[in-house]
Parts: sequence; structure tokens; C-alpha cells
Amino acid sequence: MKFFSSLFLILFSFILLSCEKTENSVSALDKSIINVSNLDQPVESLSISKSIDGTIGGSLVFDTTYAGSNGKDITIKLALTFDPNSFTGTKLITVIPNQTFGSIQFTPAMKFNKSAKLNLTFSGIDLNGLGFGSNSKVDFVYVNDNGKVEYILKDEVKIKFDKLEISTKKALLPHFSRYSFVRKSK
Repeated sequence: MKFFSSLFLILFSFILLSCEKTENSVSALDKSIINVSNLDQPVESLSISKSIDGTIGGSLVFDTTYAGSNGKDITIKLALTFDPNSFTGTKLITVIPNQTFGSIQFTPAMKFNKSAKLNLTFSGIDLNGLGFGSNSKVDFVYVNDNGKVEYILKDEVKIKFDKLEISTKKALLPHFSRYSFVRKSK
């Protein structure tokens, strides 16, 4: 177990140190068009998968803490819930969180009869690196393949700069794709 933890830390550090500046990060931009080239490249090999029967519904829950490249703990908590009859058949749902870019990707690509509900929290992350300042306002949005932002319904989106935490509650996902935290321009 220690071997895998050490190997993960070494790979994560290597990848993090080889990344470009945050100029291309999602939240560093105030425009409604986002450069998605960096979002397509996972910084970590972290993913969570579970088979869910859309007729019955179900949940995928994930809560993990690991040592970041700076030696501080990074925590990712998520709960993805499907109501009964959200989709037909059984699908292997995969979630790929990426705290480096403040994004999360879902597969397989599909639309839902009833929106999936997402609670997501990244803690211990580099909010400055994501382009957020202590007075920043934040939103959680869908980002299409061209980088255009589409707003989705959610109960709340919060940033706690002193705790290095960013979160959304009851975000309604009408389909699977890529979603991201972005800085509001107002």
C-alpha cells in the first residue's frame, strides 16, 4: 500500500510540475468561452465507477483524502444521485474529478429523463492557481467541447478561501459531459 501511495505522489508531483501556467485554466477566464484543451487531460489517474440501473436509480459516493504535491492534504467528496427512471438500462457510470482544473467529467455521454444530482467539494486545493482570489464569486457550469459555458441549475456554489475549499450542492446535471467551477465576472 505504501508503494502505491509513494508511486501516486511521485507521478502526481511530476505531472503537476510539468503543467503550464494557469492562464489556460477554466476559472482564470471571465469570458463565456473557455479553453478546454487542458480540461481534457487528466492530471491524475483518479476515477470512480459504479454500475447503476437507471430504472431503479442509485448513488455513487466518493470521499478520499491524499497528500498533494505540496505535502498538504487534498480532499475530494462527491455524491452523484439518480432518481428512479432517470435513464433506461444499466450503465457503468464513471466520474473523473480533476481538482487541478476545478473540473469533473462524467461518462458515458448520455442525456437523462430526470437530471442527476451532484454534490461536490474540493478541499485543500490551490484556489489561486485556479484564478480565484479571496473576494471571488464562483459558479458551477457545463463546459461544451468548444469551451462555451452553459449554466445549470443548482442549490448553491461556495468558495471558502480560508479553507481552500470550493463546492456545489444539488447541481442538476441534465446530461453527462464535463462540468467545471468558474469565476463569475460580476
